[in-house]
Amino acid sequence: MKSISLRGAFHFTLYPFEDVNSSLLSLLKSGEINEAQKGHLLDWTQRVFDKLTVNYKNVTKGVDDLMGGYILHTRTDDILDRGKAQRDREKIEEMLRKGKTPEAIADFCDYPLTLVKEVEKNMLSLA
Repeated sequence: MKSISLRGAFHFTLYPFEDVNSSLLSLLKSGEINEAQKGHLLDWTQRVFDKLTVNYKNVTKGVDDLMGGYILHTRTDDILDRGKAQRDREKIEEMLRKGKTPEAIADFCDYPLTLVKEVEKNMLSLA
């Protein structure tokens, strides 16, 4: 834990990111929160930090490094990316069921042809 004061007007306490993350992992393992909620909590932590330090750019960089800010951003991004990838796969499946060719889907939607063929292969293996 680390306390920071700025010119006597602003004071806050930082808890090591590892402690926050460890607590959230415990809640996740116990089923009290899910992965999305954990990501949101980490994202909110970053947002609060950003709001508190908006006028202190030099401190923002140093504290952000201490908090592992990059990690805070990417956990939520990972969850969103997984959701987008699942959505893309579902759209590809729908188009394949409607008789579109993998090449047409890849061309029209700008999906990699390898992804479209992978989804098609998975559909065929489940049939």
